[in-house]
Amino acid sequence: MDGPFVNWKFYKLLQNDLKYQHNFQILCIGSCGLRILNNSFKYGEKATNWNINSILSSLYWLFKDAPVRREDLMKLSSSEKCPLKLCCHRWLENVPCAERAIEICTNICKYVSKVDYGALLKVTCQSYCIIAQAAKDKLITVKLLSVSG
Repeated sequence: MDGPFVNWKFYKLLQNDLKYQHNFQILCIGSCGLRILNNSFKYGEKATNWNINSILSSLYWLFKDAPVRREDLMKLSSSEKCPLKLCCHRWLENVPCAERAIEICTNICKYVSKVDYGALLKVTCQSYCIIAQAAKDKLITVKLLSVSG
């Protein structure tokens, strides 16, 4: 197994070759590019103050251990799709979670409006408060699209 210095040696050789042949250099993002990209995505999301992390996490936990809520959501929708779990430290792998949230967004908005009008069982947990606030946001689908790629 090669050590990290072999990778840096290859990087320097590649940089020199590109500079010599094409007068061009590639961007250096460090020795662990995936961690850097994940963290940059995470901090970018945090800088927007859109709380996508909280919304996707709350969406999952609102229906995860509550069969009655999950059943109410299924009755409102034509499909049996539920939210997927968000992995907070693997932002680049959360595309399926965001895509599922976009898919069921209209059903979630229907669910929130039915709960608010008293047609469904009242929910008072923190996850519901976050989802209810997100459901009132007219740009929530656009914000979720920014995460889904």
